[in-house]
Amino acid sequence: RPRPRMFKNLIGRNHPEFSTGGQQDAMEFYQHLLDQIFKAERVGSSRWNEDPGLTSDLFKLELEERLEDTQSKQVQYRKRSDNVLPIFITTDAAVNKEVFEEYEMRKLKRAKKLETGATEDQEELEPVQLQVPFEACLKHFFREREIADFTSPVTKEKGTALTSLRISRFPKYLVVQMMRFQFAEDWTPVKLDVLVETPERLELEQYRGAGIQEGELALPETAASAPPTIVPDAAIVAQLTEMGFSENGAKRAAVATKNAGTEEGMNWVLEHMNDADFNNPIVEQATLEATFKQAINQEHVSNLEAMGFTAMQAEAALGATDGNIERAADWLFSRMDNLDQAIAEMKNSDQQAQEQSAEEHANGLLDGKGSYELVGLISHIGKHTQVGHYVAHVKKSGKWILYNDDHVAVTRSPPRDLGYLYMYRRVD
Repeated sequence: RPRPRMFKNLIGRNHPEFSTGGQQDAMEFYQHLLDQIFKAERVGSSRWNEDPGLTSDLFKLELEERLEDTQSKQVQYRKRSDNVLPIFITTDAAVNKEVFEEYEMRKLKRAKKLETGATEDQEELEPVQLQVPFEACLKHFFREREIADFTSPVTKEKGTALTSLRISRFPKYLVVQMMRFQFAEDWTPVKLDVLVETPERLELEQYRGAGIQEGELALPETAASAPPTIVPDAAIVAQLTEMGFSENGAKRAAVATKNAGTEEGMNWVLEHMNDADFNNPIVEQATLEATFKQAINQEHVSNLEAMGFTAMQAEAALGATDGNIERAADWLFSRMDNLDQAIAEMKNSDQQAQEQSAEEHANGLLDGKGSYELVGLISHIGKHTQVGHYVAHVKKSGKWILYNDDHVAVTRSPPRDLGYLYMYRRVD
């Protein structure tokens, strides 16, 4: 069987972060893995006698955002797909705040005594961690929020709006991310040392979205018009990531502020860092083609053009082989007899996959009851965001198995209160 490091090197090759030995985020690796699987299945779909569907669809949930203009009382519903449910840890809801604050005071007094050289009668302090109910974090995610300075598309005047999220489609597998990596008061990244006991059985049906309700009036369609496509400024993104913000969050900030500058981007981040989709990739359809072209190494395109292929053929081959120029050359030469037809078939299969996914999306074929059981979790060992180690616990045949690099062992008590990523399987 492949060793964990071998698997990581295979999936992370040619990636600017995952191909290195530095500390990486498990959430971002999970999304990169799904992306790689999607590309491989898309390329190989023409060889299937019967379409088995896409692996990524098993993890895809649909979020429904409700927006209410408080002036006109009219509403707007928008839907978007995601492959993770990001849950912010609300420390204000901790059930042992008084005990924790007392512990922090005693720890501070102890530290001051040690500074003065006092070593006698120093009692041992039993560590105390904040305990936050998972249900409180869940309610915080689905809460109704107020948007200030909202210009009503009906009255054309500034006022407020109310927005909230629901789940309109429940996937086969639901990945929950506990947002343990946040920012301190000085905006440096920190890891929250907080206990959040996640349930083994998760019931979410009460948070199902059902679209516009009887008696509600829809906002004019002009209110939902999409903004023009904006490509994130690489310099702004680089400066924001150096400050400790995630790459996806930095890109969102650059787009939202129309690349106005680093300061404007940082101000946007500080206002929106708790948004449910802050760390998720920007996946608007209008930017997919531009993003695809940016991902292709133009030097590889030039090298393939020097072999006699057109730029379109080179880009198609690189897209089909994950940007690997050697494999792209083999792909092209092995299809010399009907190259244009092979490219057309590949594009056609891509279109069919998208259309089928959209049809399944519309028909709710991948939807089910919002009832889940926990089958795995990933936890981060370490006190800081830039260092540490990830371990996984997986439930197999009713037993919890610890996976720590090459070390595999049965365990009785997985750390459900310290996890970073949780995988739930829908109970059908």
